[in-house]
Amino acid sequence: MNEWVELYVRNFILLLFIAIACYTDCRYSKVPNWLTFPSMLIGILVNSALEGAKGLTNSLIGLAVGFGIFFVPFAIGWFKGGDVKFCMAVGAIKGSSAMFWESYPFWAFLYGAVIGGVVAVVALIWRRLGLKPFKRLLIYLHLRYIMGAQVEYEPESETRFPYVVNLTMGCVLALIFEFYFGSPNPLL
Repeated sequence: MNEWVELYVRNFILLLFIAIACYTDCRYSKVPNWLTFPSMLIGILVNSALEGAKGLTNSLIGLAVGFGIFFVPFAIGWFKGGDVKFCMAVGAIKGSSAMFWESYPFWAFLYGAVIGGVVAVVALIWRRLGLKPFKRLLIYLHLRYIMGAQVEYEPESETRFPYVVNLTMGCVLALIFEFYFGSPNPLL
């Protein structure tokens, strides 16, 4: 099959998935399982159909990259499970190579993290919260990991922002780079 057709099929599925995930995360503060698990399966099946065993392998590696990148932040409570499953689905849809640092999922999530940091700083300035959320985080980290107290971190409601929005922007930026430069990282 034509390489461009394969790319457009994957990108169409990806754009449809991230649009629905972004909507549900903004509207309901949740990325539902009925969206993420079928998207992972569709990504695996489409890549297998398009490229055979190589597509299956790349899709499974992409799924693992999505899981691996966000597992530790999820385990310590910085992300919700929907964010991790979102990344796994993106990885399954776009696939990855064994050199994950050259792959679409890696760069999309890296761009999403940078965008998330910028959004967080802008939100703190806009809402005039200053360093208050950082102080709460440092107190939590001290109590939990130095003092050994069993406390849960609850960010202030006014500092919350659906993280899938940042990841979606990272995915779109990586797609733009992939389209114009042939790689999600324009420096490679």
